[in-house]
Amino acid sequence: MESKPFNRAKYLATTFGVKSYVTNPQTRAPYEEGYPANATNDIDKLEKMFSEHLNANVNINLKASDLLVLDVDRHEENKNGVHALSELTTKHGELPDTYWESTPHDGIHFFFKVPAGEELKAKVNFKNGLELINDQIIIAPSAGYKPTKDRDWTDIAVAPPWLIEMARVKRTTTISDNVKPFRKKALAYFIHDVVTAPQGNKSGRNSYLAKMIGKLLATGTDPQEAYDFTFNVLNQSFGGYPLQDKEVNRIFKSILKEEAKRRGVMSGKQNTSRNERPNE
Repeated sequence: MESKPFNRAKYLATTFGVKSYVTNPQTRAPYEEGYPANATNDIDKLEKMFSEHLNANVNINLKASDLLVLDVDRHEENKNGVHALSELTTKHGELPDTYWESTPHDGIHFFFKVPAGEELKAKVNFKNGLELINDQIIIAPSAGYKPTKDRDWTDIAVAPPWLIEMARVKRTTTISDNVKPFRKKALAYFIHDVVTAPQGNKSGRNSYLAKMIGKLLATGTDPQEAYDFTFNVLNQSFGGYPLQDKEVNRIFKSILKEEAKRRGVMSGKQNTSRNERPNE
């Protein structure tokens, strides 16, 4: 059975590409993790969500749907959004005629389209009963939310420039704007190799360890410290597939021997007598 919330979400998805999801009417929390980021306009997915929660709230991902809402509240003491909006429009100009909905606490949600390419803040709270919202919003026919009778979603107007300016993310200077890229040195390359170890499979581990042990010893790292680092860090970086101790010992001794030959000296005797442990 199709519910009113589903029919609304389906209409908005097919007609305007609006992405929505379901939330609990009492707590307003999503029924599943990952929302509003995972809001969808896929009809099959919407049907499944709303069939499992027939009376759910319809929430939409405003950012993903290129929409901005001006929330006008008047239920908090000493904060009247209607008066604040009057002052705002007196200063900047009237809002364009657009679709709006009433909220459970006698507030109003004005909906606007966001021009392409604009990056807006998730929320801007003016602390006077007005708030600009660009992350998520509950819409009719959720409990307590009612659409205006003489407007529809086809009537949503483009947000005026002054409203967009208030919500726009102000780009700050970044390091890359003023600083030339750093030239990598040996340590930077080594760290890169550590964090890009083979993951999720058992191939490439032997050659990786041999390479990394060689780098450690070539930089003058104490053999015992290199050995401990190999066991405690390098061999634990394979995404759950560490080599057996016996194999790590074999690789380490082989590379240490090669490094000793290269230097023409023996660099002390590292403790490789740790017990061979099965993988856990």
